[in-house]
Amino acid sequence: MGKNLPSPAPSQPRSASNPVRLLRHPAAAPVLIGFFLLLTFGADLAWPSRKSYFATYTYAFKNFTVLHPVPTESFITPGGGGQEIYSPLYMGLLRIFYRMFPHRLTAMRALSIVAAVIGLYFLLLTVRRLYSPPEGVLLLFLLVTSPIYLESMRAFGYQSLSHLAVILTVYFTVSSRDRSGRAAAAAVAAFSTLALYVTARPAAAFPVLFYLLDWKKCWKRLILYLAVFAALVTAAGLA
Repeated sequence: MGKNLPSPAPSQPRSASNPVRLLRHPAAAPVLIGFFLLLTFGADLAWPSRKSYFATYTYAFKNFTVLHPVPTESFITPGGGGQEIYSPLYMGLLRIFYRMFPHRLTAMRALSIVAAVIGLYFLLLTVRRLYSPPEGVLLLFLLVTSPIYLESMRAFGYQSLSHLAVILTVYFTVSSRDRSGRAAAAAVAAFSTLALYVTARPAAAFPVLFYLLDWKKCWKRLILYLAVFAALVTAAGLA
């Protein structure tokens, strides 16, 4: 009977049998984020006079200095393009970077790149939690090789900081299924969008919709999120 058995299939190389093994490698994410940093700083060396993909920032910061006081009476700001000087969150972080890099444009560029890197990392964690590690690394690869994403995240202004606030809101909301206290962190991240680019503000509605989809298990998280968010908004309005 042994003669009638089908012959075993020829063994295949590991790379052919598991083509996504590189996406599961622990070093994949650090390498891709490092590649992002290499491209951002390489772009500065290749085009030293290039300010940003967003031409409006160049005009808005023509007479800009981090030493100016923030002209706002509240944490909630207009949030339009070129209005970064009204954001106490952005200006506060910019002053910190200015102490490390005492040059106006260098400090603004460094803040944008650092916020983008942190955002990429938490975006990776979010996708890995919702889907799988290979899909998270694949998304990371698509972003760090995208010219428009690369240019916009290294731009002057609070574009990348606004992206980071949205990503943190989503991450803490999703991870609060395991740790309920992170709903408060999601509220803080959502509240920070009120001092950043206006298009980031709809992220504040994401936790509400997320918790309502599983009301029976998440109603306490929803109450915590709304309570912290409302308290922060009230305090900002009274400041």
